[in-house]
Amino acid sequence: MKKYLVITLLFFTPLLFWGQTSVRHISGKVTDSEMNPLPGVSVFVSDTKTGVMTATDGTYRIQLPKNATHLEFSFIGMQTQKIKLDNKTTLNVVLKEKVNELD
Repeated sequence: MKKYLVITLLFFTPLLFWGQTSVRHISGKVTDSEMNPLPGVSVFVSDTKTGVMTATDGTYRIQLPKNATHLEFSFIGMQTQKIKLDNKTTLNVVLKEKVNELD
């Protein structure tokens, strides 16, 4: 009986973890150049429709598909940034103001 229990556990244990590795999360904070939090910043996984908005304190947390390579941060009046993810789990971003081209 113990032999069958061990064999069953050895077979099913990897299956429990297999489904959990297909996605990952990344979180961070978005601020302006004076380190003030920016609420309402759009944070999108590049080339997808997956996105979130930053909270009132500028923080975000987003679920990434395993093949995600970049995040895009955009906000009215600020320069959009596209940032490579690598294997990061935390990504804090400072958005710069757009220079007004109409003087």
